[in-house]
Formats: sequence, structure tokens, C-alpha cells
Amino acid sequence: MQIIEYGRAATTRFRRDVHTMSGAGSFYRSEALQSVIDWRGEVFWEDHKNLVEDYETTLTLKECGWKVTANELCIAHTDLMPTLRGLIQQRQRWVRGTMDALRDRGWTKYTWQSIVGINLGMLGFIYLVGYGAVQVASIARNGFSQWPLFWLLIAFWVIYPAMCARKMGWKAMLVEALILPELLYSMARAYWLTSSILKSYVTRVSSWK
Repeated sequence: MQIIEYGRAATTRFRRDVHTMSGAGSFYRSEALQSVIDWRGEVFWEDHKNLVEDYETTLTLKECGWKVTANELCIAHTDLMPTLRGLIQQRQRWVRGTMDALRDRGWTKYTWQSIVGINLGMLGFIYLVGYGAVQVASIARNGFSQWPLFWLLIAFWVIYPAMCARKMGWKAMLVEALILPELLYSMARAYWLTSSILKSYVTRVSSWK
């Protein structure tokens, strides 16, 4: 699922106004780095509270007037988390660090898309859980024959994710069409998103994991 997630993100990245210059495959103009040094004395903000140095540096470059773009022909490789525990710790660090950076900067022309995206993601998950629970209860009470739209939604959940993964080959399309793997991964994603947002507001950053 991590491979599919990375592949899906790679096909939807904006050519301009990239959200994050990732650690794998990023190139910087020397003039851009010098402008950051002139502004704050260092390129990367070296502080234990900075959990996402790549995202924080991307925001800083934008604030210094530089454009951050993605080259569709550039292929970069990265390591995947071998365990579920490692994956959750990694993603909690990413989301927690992003939340801390957004809270520190507030609503600006460089942060508003991330703020809106996080809020819409949370609202969407809450809606799907509530709506799904209502529909499951309705089906249990009345049966499938009372709700033909159920089958249309099932067809959509099978076809749409599979089509989004078509550039990664038939194996990725098959995994997405099975629904259950993506559903379980989405539940894990909702967990690390929710827990990281709460930690950003109620706990201090104790260590970099």
C-alpha cells in the first residue's frame, strides 16, 4: 500500500507550487540557499522541534520568493517502512511536524492549502464513518433490495481507485479494486492523522523519531 500511495502522489504532484521538496531527489539553486542563509543564518532550521525539515525548508524558500516545482521526468527512490509500527511512527512525525509548522506560521498564501486540506481530510473521514454506519444499519434492517444505490457505490469504490493506480500496473489496480486493503490503510491513516493533530496541541516535542 505504501508503494501505491507514493505512486499515486507522484502522478498528482503540481508542476508548480509543490507542497514539499522531499528528501529523495530534491535539487536546490545555490542562490536560493544563499537567500535563506541571508534571511535566517542557516538553510535547515536545526532544532529538535523541527520534525519535518523538508517541509519547513520548502515553506521558507517560498517565503523568500522562490518557486518550487516538480519535474515529471525525474525518478527518485525511497525506502519504505518495513513494519506497521515504523510506518505509524514515521507518519505521525510527518503530520505532527506539518501541524507544528502550520501553527507557527498561521494562515498565509503558502500555508492555506495545507490547512484546508487537513481540515477537509478530517471532515471527510468523519462523514464517511457516520454515513457508512447509517447505511450499514439500513441494509441490516431492510436488506440490499431496499437500497440499490449501494451497488453503484460499490462499483465506484472498485473502479475509481483502480483507475487512479493504472499507471502503476495491473497488480496495483487489482489491490485497489479489492477495496479492503485500501480501507484498512485509510483507517491507519486516519489514526495517525488524528493522533498527530491532538499531540500538536496538547504535548511537547520530546524527541525526533
